[in-house]
Amino acid sequence: MKINIVTTHELLPRFLKLLEQGFFVKAQAGCSIKNLLCEQLHIEKEYLDKRIQTLFLNGKAVDDVERAYLQDDATLALSAAMPGLVGATFRKGGTFAPMRNTISYDAGISIKGEGEACAKLKLFNMVLKELGPIFLANGVWIHKDNFNEFLARYFAEI
Repeated sequence: MKINIVTTHELLPRFLKLLEQGFFVKAQAGCSIKNLLCEQLHIEKEYLDKRIQTLFLNGKAVDDVERAYLQDDATLALSAAMPGLVGATFRKGGTFAPMRNTISYDAGISIKGEGEACAKLKLFNMVLKELGPIFLANGVWIHKDNFNEFLARYFAEI
């Protein structure tokens, strides 16, 4: 089912909450995170390099976006730099990255694929605020249960 929503600037932050829960994008199976974000979703390489500092692919921290590959049903979470030791530890390519080697994406595993994949994308903090409106304007796929819960939580008064 397709729903078109027109909103005001004041209500936009409510709709951004949908993107924290995750929305779905179509991708080429086996593509790198860099390929998905820059080539397929048209996010500037400079934005990926400088602004998106923390990435998780299927719950694993990612350091090298060119050697982390998406498969069907993958979940990719994107965040700007987070504060403190936790932020420094999870920052891609950061000084403290070796401290999390057991929970980091294994870039040594090269999984290639063919065809189309569907991946869940989650946006957080400044990445959510900066990219969220662009994704919403272009259209997103949301699971119906998430959308119904969202409506009940943020628009119950309407």
